[in-house]
Amino acid sequence: MISINLSNILKNKKYILILSASAIILITLFIAIFCYIKYFDVVKRDIIIDIPDNSSARKICRILKDNSVVPSECVIIFLIKISGSDKTLKYGRYKFYQGMSYFEVFDVIRSGKIIEIKVTIPEGFNIYDIGERLEELGIVTSKNKFIDFCTDKDKVKDYINNGVSLEGYLFPDTYNFYPNEPISRIVSKMNRNFNDKVLPLFDNVTTIFVNDAVILASIVQKETSDINEMPLVSSVFFNRINLKMKLQSDPTVIYGLWPNINKPLLRSDLNADTPYNTYKIDGLPPTPICNPGIEAIKAVLLPANKDFLYFVADNEGGHIFSKKYSQHLINVKKSRRERKKATK
Repeated sequence: MISINLSNILKNKKYILILSASAIILITLFIAIFCYIKYFDVVKRDIIIDIPDNSSARKICRILKDNSVVPSECVIIFLIKISGSDKTLKYGRYKFYQGMSYFEVFDVIRSGKIIEIKVTIPEGFNIYDIGERLEELGIVTSKNKFIDFCTDKDKVKDYINNGVSLEGYLFPDTYNFYPNEPISRIVSKMNRNFNDKVLPLFDNVTTIFVNDAVILASIVQKETSDINEMPLVSSVFFNRINLKMKLQSDPTVIYGLWPNINKPLLRSDLNADTPYNTYKIDGLPPTPICNPGIEAIKAVLLPANKDFLYFVADNEGGHIFSKKYSQHLINVKKSRRERKKATK
């Protein structure tokens, strides 16, 4: 006869239950920790999305789904429709993260929390420089399209009278733009800044037209970045104009060869047959050669009262000015000698 120890069986069952419960707790805890880690790992992964201009609500929701921001576009479409937000959604670049709720995603696009890109356009940048910087930052898709816009006479006339280029009229400053910003809006913002900051300087000026002043200021800007020298450089060009001398400014020659020049200016370049070569043409070139800063424009409106006709770089960041050509030649030789010494 087999003897059954009931107390041992109950004790074993108790142990089994304890072990089973412990295993379940450990597995549950493991799953919870795993999900916790995975959740926060996902949350930290940002998703950057560009919403194109004039996108419909349905298109925006499809973009969100395709980029794994939401698993279904239907809920977001429903939220947009019942809130009446479908007519006020903004284009631009948005930041989301995986794991956001539908309501969080909806709040981002409804409130228009768009990522802006800060860009600084330095004084002396021309439209080619600006186009390249905007393209590098993703503000425009093509620098060539920006340049084409700035030189399209039909578009230019919307911003300046009788203009053939927006060169000179895009004020150098720090701006905030959206990714893939329409070029017309970029130009409008920069030109409006020019109108606000530059045009008031001409309120009581009757001795020079705005366009001529901007052209000359652009040359001054490219000749020197020293604001203390700008009035002197400006006076040289005014003196040469008054004496019907050619301006003979190297930066104008370079601009006429742009963008097909990627080397230092050669003496042979001074014979280039372009409307910007002030070694060959009389007076001012047809347009500005860059977008000058406010100090260069002020220097043109108030040039130094000097009778200098020549200047040459002094290899220390400044220039040596002279009245006579013979003295200028001496200064040029001196400058070249110092440059050779510096390179040895």
